[in-house]
Amino acid sequence: MLPCVGRVSSATRTLRVLGTVHTPSRQQLSEVAQLIQITQPDVVLVELDQPRLDQLLKQQQLAGPLTLGAELAEAVAVAAACDIPVILGDALLPLDALWRDRPFIDAPRLWHASRLRLRQRFPDVEVRRVSVARTFAADPQKAAPLLLSVGLTTALLGLTATATPASADATATSLFGAPSTSVADIAASVLLLLLPLGALLRFVDVLLLSRDETLSENALRALEMGGRLRSGQLLRRRFRFSTRPQTLAALNAQLLRNELLRGTGGTLPFLTLRSPLLHGEVRRVNLFEPRWLAMFDLVRRLNSPPPTPSPEGDGDRSAVHGGGIASLENARLGTMHVVNRFYRPVEWVEAGAGAGEGGQRTAPSEVGSVEAVEADLVVNFREARRARVLRAEEGARPGSGARRLAVWLVGEEALEVAPESVRAAEGGFLLGAVRGVAGGEDAEQGSREDAGGGQAPPGAAACSGSGGQNGGEREVSVVCVVGLAHANSIVEQCAERGLLSSAERGGTDTEVARAVREREAASGIAELGWEEYDRERAVYKK
Repeated sequence: MLPCVGRVSSATRTLRVLGTVHTPSRQQLSEVAQLIQITQPDVVLVELDQPRLDQLLKQQQLAGPLTLGAELAEAVAVAAACDIPVILGDALLPLDALWRDRPFIDAPRLWHASRLRLRQRFPDVEVRRVSVARTFAADPQKAAPLLLSVGLTTALLGLTATATPASADATATSLFGAPSTSVADIAASVLLLLLPLGALLRFVDVLLLSRDETLSENALRALEMGGRLRSGQLLRRRFRFSTRPQTLAALNAQLLRNELLRGTGGTLPFLTLRSPLLHGEVRRVNLFEPRWLAMFDLVRRLNSPPPTPSPEGDGDRSAVHGGGIASLENARLGTMHVVNRFYRPVEWVEAGAGAGEGGQRTAPSEVGSVEAVEADLVVNFREARRARVLRAEEGARPGSGARRLAVWLVGEEALEVAPESVRAAEGGFLLGAVRGVAGGEDAEQGSREDAGGGQAPPGAAACSGSGGQNGGEREVSVVCVVGLAHANSIVEQCAERGLLSSAERGGTDTEVARAVREREAASGIAELGWEEYDRERAVYKK
């Protein structure tokens, strides 16, 4: 195994962590591609969030494949070629976190990380850490970022130490209101030395340790998701959709002719939500993506009497484009919990389709002109619920003037959805056939037991004849591609937690909790107490 790869394994699960340095390197591209292609994991996690992935892909369109972070884009491309789902494991924007996170220095977190680094054995799992020394020996270029950061830190401390005698008198006078004395000089010198040290600790705490926690928990969620995909408890759907409002409206008008969409039963359009909608919960959703606006225009039409077709055969066009002929009030649709969502512009997907290990990609002729998106969703069809629109408000986004729709939904009965019927509409949302109302809490929550084997869900494709979700009794595995500075901390934290996610350890699913916090902060809705949440959705308890 490569020295830059760490590993944590139990009887049913294996986590491999590949440490990289984010500098342009064909060798790193090769290492990433080989690890994913050889191990064929169930899930690939990369150290990115959606905005940073989009920025990286645009950068590669302009400058070519060998850019900063190219190995992360390579992991995404190889996973897609092998039909393996990708989790964007980083949920923080680093620069924003530097001044936003509190406390200034989290002493318990620093102490816990230090203790984990010295720990040699973990119960019930086997651990192999990344060998940083051997990694640098095998590829000296990987040491360049570390040497640069150490050099800058040393230079900063040296400059501070050099400036201390010269500025001690002024600092002492400012702090103590008296001419320089030996005690005042010492205090001022210590203060001037502590300032860069405090800044360094802040950097380590926010940009390394706090993100280590996020990446570690997402790696454990990836293992749980891989097992539940294997057992068929979750569904994965890949599809493409247009970003052009006119195209989406025409596709939905064509879909409207399908009578299965009318009535209380049959097939429903589903709004995918990062946290499940609860029974009786009122939730505001702000919509501005063309596909969601077009979908709610479709829901508006479904709530109205059947229109008289126009001479062109496309129905009542004004309602499809958001006109006021039909009302959204009291309209009903389905909601479904999306466990993971991943999007890529189709232009980049097509440009990188032929890329292999370290291969060249041809950038599209028009950079930034995205007219279609590839979606890769993992959904929990057991957490489907009918929702009713309480009210809706049309508006415009500040600045651009683009259309915006605010919708207030209330959760109604839980739905039993036929998993084989869940499919993507051409308009970019999911459709599913409703069998009826879910029969009680037990039927709604399903099973949360770990899946070490089982059959792959319908439609799972293969890469090189095996695929990322093949059946059989092999262990569930995940490959994480992260910065070398994060690698061993992720290995240690996942080992300490026994390769079990927060939900499997008896807590609340971390992504659901984060979605609720972000929604509350964004919309100012009343806080949902976790006691009520856990009582309503015991599925998030082991």
